[in-house]
Amino acid sequence: MNDLSPVYNSRIIGTYLEYLREEHPEVNPEAILEYAEMTKFQVADPAYWFNQRQVDRFQKKIVEVTGDPDIARAAGRFAASTKALGAAKQVVLGIPSLASCYLLVGRIYNLMSRGAVAKTKRLGASKIEIVSRPVEGINEKPFQCRNRMGFLEATGKIFTLRFPTIDHPECFHKGDAQCRYVIRWEDTPSLRWKRIRNIGSLLGMVTSLAALVILPFESWLLLLLSLTVILTGIHSYSQLLGRKELLRQMESQGEAAREHIEGIRERYNDALLVQEIGHATSRILDTEPLVSIIAETMQRHLVHDRGMIFLNGGAEGRLRCVASYGDYGDAPRPRTGSTLSLPSISSSEVWVWFSDAPKPSSESALSSHEELAEGEGEELGRLMGVKSVIVVPILYEEKVLGLLAVGRTDEERVPTQSDLSLLKIIASQAAASLSNASSFKKLQVSEEKYRNILETIEEAYFEVDLAGNFTFFNDSLCRISRYTRSELLGMHYKAYSTPDTARKLFEVFSRVHRTGKSAKAMDCEIVRRDGDKRHLELSASIVQDASGQHVGFRGIVRDVTERIQAEKRNKMLEIQLRQSQKLEAIGTLAGGIAHDFNNILAAIIGYAELASLSSPEATGSKRHIREIMKAGHRARDLVKQILAFSRQNESQRIRMELASVVKEALKFLRASLPTTIEIRQNLDACGQIVQADPTQMHQVLMNLCTNAHHAMQQTGGVLEVSLRPFDLTERESGVRACLEPGLYLSLEVRDTGTGIDPQVLDRVFEPFYTTKGPGEGTGMGLAVVHGIVQSHGGTIEVYSKPGDGTTFQILLPCINGELQPDHDVTATLPSGRGRILFIDDEFPLTDLAQEILERLGYSVEPWTNPVEALEAFRAQPDAFNLVITDKTMPNMTGFDLAGELRKIRSDIPIILCTGFSDAGDSEKSEALGIARILMKPLSMHVLATAVREVLDGTPPSQEIRL
Repeated sequence: MNDLSPVYNSRIIGTYLEYLREEHPEVNPEAILEYAEMTKFQVADPAYWFNQRQVDRFQKKIVEVTGDPDIARAAGRFAASTKALGAAKQVVLGIPSLASCYLLVGRIYNLMSRGAVAKTKRLGASKIEIVSRPVEGINEKPFQCRNRMGFLEATGKIFTLRFPTIDHPECFHKGDAQCRYVIRWEDTPSLRWKRIRNIGSLLGMVTSLAALVILPFESWLLLLLSLTVILTGIHSYSQLLGRKELLRQMESQGEAAREHIEGIRERYNDALLVQEIGHATSRILDTEPLVSIIAETMQRHLVHDRGMIFLNGGAEGRLRCVASYGDYGDAPRPRTGSTLSLPSISSSEVWVWFSDAPKPSSESALSSHEELAEGEGEELGRLMGVKSVIVVPILYEEKVLGLLAVGRTDEERVPTQSDLSLLKIIASQAAASLSNASSFKKLQVSEEKYRNILETIEEAYFEVDLAGNFTFFNDSLCRISRYTRSELLGMHYKAYSTPDTARKLFEVFSRVHRTGKSAKAMDCEIVRRDGDKRHLELSASIVQDASGQHVGFRGIVRDVTERIQAEKRNKMLEIQLRQSQKLEAIGTLAGGIAHDFNNILAAIIGYAELASLSSPEATGSKRHIREIMKAGHRARDLVKQILAFSRQNESQRIRMELASVVKEALKFLRASLPTTIEIRQNLDACGQIVQADPTQMHQVLMNLCTNAHHAMQQTGGVLEVSLRPFDLTERESGVRACLEPGLYLSLEVRDTGTGIDPQVLDRVFEPFYTTKGPGEGTGMGLAVVHGIVQSHGGTIEVYSKPGDGTTFQILLPCINGELQPDHDVTATLPSGRGRILFIDDEFPLTDLAQEILERLGYSVEPWTNPVEALEAFRAQPDAFNLVITDKTMPNMTGFDLAGELRKIRSDIPIILCTGFSDAGDSEKSEALGIARILMKPLSMHVLATAVREVLDGTPPSQEIRL
């Protein structure tokens, strides 16, 4: 069983209604029944059963309207009243005593309720225990326990004319397994006197037997006579009291029976009012089910044997049968859809027809109504199979919607005015219901049409009241906002708006309300249910009622988030394109500068090396020359940084300690940072070696320190750079992206600046993203750093909180091995024999190369014009062992020269020198068979080693970085 199973008899509800009429006449019982989804005629039917849900709603409503939370018990007690329906009295009639009645309470209670099982047990002459347990699946409520107690009290009062005492030690609704009631009552006076009579008889018998032995016979006889007289008097008195009590009970039961009969009569009169039809049809707005309900109700409550309902709509003005009722036996039942022609229906309000049955007398009201034409009456009588017919038009606003026709097969009973009144009420209610159904169907069609339009458009349609709460909207608004219909209905605009949007909406709605003019294409931003923000374009206008009063707003909303994002993306692409063009221009400029500057540096470094070779160690000039060489190397590294920024050179990684790069970068930074920023370094590298490009590591450190400077330039602070070993465990490697467990070198740059907002933190490594003002940054710094670190097999992470500074941590994998050796210019250089053709458009470089190579034992023929050098080679191709050429020269590039040389002599070794290297230089060199590409400026050691390796045909050493 469940809450929708029929478990509570209608007599229980009837007792409630009688109690309300007696004690609360101000309460409208029809409203309560309607709320509980009950009908008056269901309550009047003693065979009808209600479910738990209906009873719960009934109880909730009567408590609400009466304000009495314990009305359930009061209604249960009222069952014993002579003014009640007498349900309790009806079930206990014929039971000899109250104890017997309580012992049968399980059977009695089942006549009223199927929601609980009751068991009884006698505890004494005037004491009974009753245990009740709810049936599985039934969710019984506490008020039903109270009603049960009232019923048990009412049952006791039927016998004793007073309520018994009921103790309730266990209650299912308080967590116990069952409801247990202990009932005690006082005996009636007749029972008490009968008990005295019985005890007296027993004592008299014992006394008389004892006196027979002790007393003389005359005395014993006198005693026996006295006891007999006394007991006879007691018996007579108890019988008198019993008759009086029985008389009172019979009077009470008779009054209840009379009241019950009167109730039946009242219910019959109520049936004449056809409230059941009214309740049923008021909830049905579909024509076919509506007329079926009317026909079923007429069959249950009318005295006529058969009936039919006709509606307009048949062919050629004929009426169509839509429902019928009655027992036709073997005769054919009129088919639904059958048509009938009654031309005279517009001439009178009611029509009657009789065959051979007695017609109404002249005193009858029916005699004043027009009779159907003979042919019409016979056709209808034959169709229905009856002897008499009453036809009532279904009129609505003087328009005939159809007909009600009822008839009897019994010739003896003549239809009465009561029959007519009842039919007119039914027809009136049917007319209103049918008209409503027709209007509703038209409204449904219209509503469906516009709803389909609303639901198929992409834009969201909405209506709000004057306070800004949603009253209507289409599905598109749910899709845009991610809220369900139930969540959006009644929601105020502040619940889904940002503060700025709420202010805008208030201003717009106020202006529309004040001026009556629509607002169009207003941009606003909302917060969806998932927290995501969407950009909308809104149009709004005023909503007026029939009297012209402003009652709300309606409008259209369009989601333009994608369009705005596309515009932002296009704008960002334009910015990125301009930045790319700037970088391309910078790269082109850097390549040109690098070429010329490297040629200058090559001369400076080269001649300084030559001067160092000829200078004594202990002299001051030797120290001066070394400083020149050191400055030249720093300038060379600076050019490499420029080329790295413009992506004009390839990464050249060596085994190195990062501490030296950190020290050099911080030394350089100290001169450029303000004194308000304190630099601290903690280089606990412990000799850890990494494979890295020194120039790129220098660039990484400079970018991070420059960002730290910007974060502290207003208030000053501390810039701390630290190096330490970092042992990455297997557990931590799962958190660090793409890193294997092992030993890493941790480079941390920490500042005490303003920190980074969490919304910005996730975007700091995006290209072209910057929080700096115009002219202060390109947005490429951290993107370049991120790319360099990833290309080195490491990772970079940022930790920051607004006001607490920022820390960047870089992890680079450590490697085993020794550091890259630094070559002293005074060390022994590899020498050899052979004739070398050297071409460079810069005379100082050809002169320098000639002097260095001839000092190493080679014969050198220098040229500054590549075309002339090519002619010299063509004249004597076998005279040269090696060609060394510059890449960028007027009239002919180094690649073009190498190609022409290969055409003349395919096995000639070629070394290409360049101030900067393009991305495709390696492929071009490999295609032309160029043995080496050497980056300017060249040191003596690099040049000597490369020449020797090319002439010997050995692979390049690690010192030659290509």
